[in-house]
Amino acid sequence: MCKYCTKKPQVYDWSKIVPFYINQVTYNIDGARKSFENICDTFNCKPHPPTKEAIKTLFMFIHYFLIHVQNIYDIFYPNTNNAYLCEAEKRFAGERRNNLKSLYPKIYKIRPPKNVQGQPVFGQARNQLEHFDTRIDSWIMTVDKQNDYLSLNRVIYSKYSKVGVPIKDRFCWFSEDDLFFHFHDQKFDLKAIFDFIKQIESNINEN
Repeated sequence: MCKYCTKKPQVYDWSKIVPFYINQVTYNIDGARKSFENICDTFNCKPHPPTKEAIKTLFMFIHYFLIHVQNIYDIFYPNTNNAYLCEAEKRFAGERRNNLKSLYPKIYKIRPPKNVQGQPVFGQARNQLEHFDTRIDSWIMTVDKQNDYLSLNRVIYSKYSKVGVPIKDRFCWFSEDDLFFHFHDQKFDLKAIFDFIKQIESNINEN
């Protein structure tokens, strides 16, 4: 048994615990907003078009943005079936969700953008980035003219990337026109994800 399951069951004061979680949510909302603004500023600031260094930094901001968003989602929607959690941890996570839901019921009516499998798209995006190494492997194994593209040494493409690499063969790229992040063979609507976060923030401020 783990260290949590062997302890005597505790009675938690959720009136003090919930505000702590909400503070963490607020912090991550701020981080997501700043990251999203930095993504947009990459193309709105001078010089224009953005430099190669600015495009490299763009990938970092996208990564930060998705991590902050997933943190927010996980606080409200813990995975109580996680095989890596012991029974005590699963119970606590379930209590956390129930107490947050009782105080912020409107947040649980907000629908996050989902993929065709019905899962939140930002979780899928973050999962892709967490397995970054194997995604590179997969790309190299399937892309046409791999040696030609590898020599370009690009981290991320935009429409300003002056290289003749077909979209289907790009490892990852960003479309500033619709704010879609394309990673390997999938795409993610960053604006829809940010709109989801703004709705959560609005409901917290109303409470």
